[in-house]
Amino acid sequence: MRTMINTSLILALLVFSLISQAATPAVRSFQQILDSGELRVAMTLFPPWVMQSSTGDLVGSEVDMAKKLARDMGLELKYTLYPWSELIPALERAEVDVVVSGMAISPKRALRVKFSQPYGENGVGMAANTKLTESINSLKDMRQPTINIGVVKGTISEKVGRKAFQGANFIVFDSEQKVNEALLKGQLHALVLSNPGPKFLALKYPEKVDLPLKKPLIGIREAFAVNRSHADFVDYLNSWIIAREADATIHSIRQYWFESLGWQDQL
Repeated sequence: MRTMINTSLILALLVFSLISQAATPAVRSFQQILDSGELRVAMTLFPPWVMQSSTGDLVGSEVDMAKKLARDMGLELKYTLYPWSELIPALERAEVDVVVSGMAISPKRALRVKFSQPYGENGVGMAANTKLTESINSLKDMRQPTINIGVVKGTISEKVGRKAFQGANFIVFDSEQKVNEALLKGQLHALVLSNPGPKFLALKYPEKVDLPLKKPLIGIREAFAVNRSHADFVDYLNSWIIAREADATIHSIRQYWFESLGWQDQL
């Protein structure tokens, strides 16, 4: 009797395992992606990487990158929007082939995905109120209690700003819009935000805002992310990046979306 029960249990576990495997899509090989005629891309909404236009279409730097990548591969682009936290799980569940969403390379993420070489740089920047800081000659002068620096609560920018400008008076806001408004009203000497936020503020209000930093306080490198089994796909993506950097395709895409505001009339 005990033998029969054990055998039944083993068979039940085997059936459950087979059902679970059948329910989870298999990761497509690079050749299978090419043969399918379709490139499945995961994205998340985050200006100016990915945004919805006034007509409901997706626009942004990563949308242009994905379109060009799919065309060069001879594939139809199929994109799916996910919350940021679901991008990597979508790869692991084999729902998509690649994440094109300005994902920063990090050791922690590299344990779960395989990254291409970087195609973009970003980081944490700073914008200053021109009038209030006209007599300040160095960043060291910003590290004193009479200097008001704005940050958004709970962001990496807040952590970086507090570390870089210890001694300054930090004022915490709950949104980027509110900290921007405070800087423009002269309530802050400067703000610390993720790029390209400071750049856009300076472009929109050049008479009130300037950019005191030549380089970000910390930098990140953005890349494509694919399933960890996709070594062949990464080889192709790396070659694609080299070619599209050489012909300035990537530069022109990023310059338009990160160095200008010409795209705002699409929203």
